Amino acid sequence: MEYFELILKTKKDLEEPIIAILEILGSKGTAIEDNFFDNSVLWDYVDEEFAERDYVLIRSYFDKDTDMEEIINRLKARIKENFEGLGDVEDVEYRVVKEEDWANEWKKYAKPIYVGRILILPSWEKVDTTEDKILVIMDPGMAFGSGSHPTTIMCIEMLQKYLKEGMDVLDVGTGSGILSIVAKKLGAGKVKGIDIDKKAVEVAKENAKRNNVELEFQQANLTIGIEDKYDIVVANLIAEIILKLNSEVKRVLKESGVYITSGIIGEKLDMVLKSFEENNIKILEIREKEGWFTVVGKNED
Repeated sequence: MEYFELILKTKKDLEEPIIAILEILGSKGTAIEDNFFDNSVLWDYVDEEFAERDYVLIRSYFDKDTDMEEIINRLKARIKENFEGLGDVEDVEYRVVKEEDWANEWKKYAKPIYVGRILILPSWEKVDTTEDKILVIMDPGMAFGSGSHPTTIMCIEMLQKYLKEGMDVLDVGTGSGILSIVAKKLGAGKVKGIDIDKKAVEVAKENAKRNNVELEFQQANLTIGIEDKYDIVVANLIAEIILKLNSEVKRVLKESGVYITSGIIGEKLDMVLKSFEENNIKILEIREKEGWFTVVGKNED
């Protein structure tokens, strides 16, 4: 069987939104290369922007009968509609690849990931049952959040730090559902994952089933329509959307509740911190990994 491989270049701060959009458009899987310019076969030169490592290469796979020109047009339209000002996709190409080539590509990038007590494992990998780890099964190709991105890793670290047994958790922008799954496996009580995209909600439900956890997923625009209050709200988004969420999160966050945000690039950190202050959210800590930031706050009203 053959597939289309879509290859594009984009800035790092658009990486996660693009992966999510590609999944919604029907992608069978997506892989990221950070250091692609070292051995790229697509471009004959490396400009200064590449040298600053601000860009990533995204490879995404579609069925052979897909209208790829339409996919590219829809991708660009969604980026312009939702993320204007953050950049665009560049040097877009697509080509036909064989199924075995696609499978091998996946196994190059999808490896076991250890995050504290959590072990994130592709379904084809074997696990050492003697390891004292909490196992989460996540195959690549889902809506963004297979566990390998620094923002996802930091959110998992913060859940392990702040989540106590029985706490209720709201996962805003759940994507693949990985943070909801991790929260439940760490002993959370009620866990709800919400996402604006219907496809992401469907994928999250499948991943929860794969991991044998009972979770609730709902299509929603940020916290609109959410009536309950939660001990922890986790939001792995981008800075611009976090700013919007900051103004409404206290409505769904219990008194003394913890608010974990991630997906923030360095240039946007100050405006996020200012927004925390303006919305009377006490900052507990700030963490950085590979140029991405996580900000953890607390509701002190």
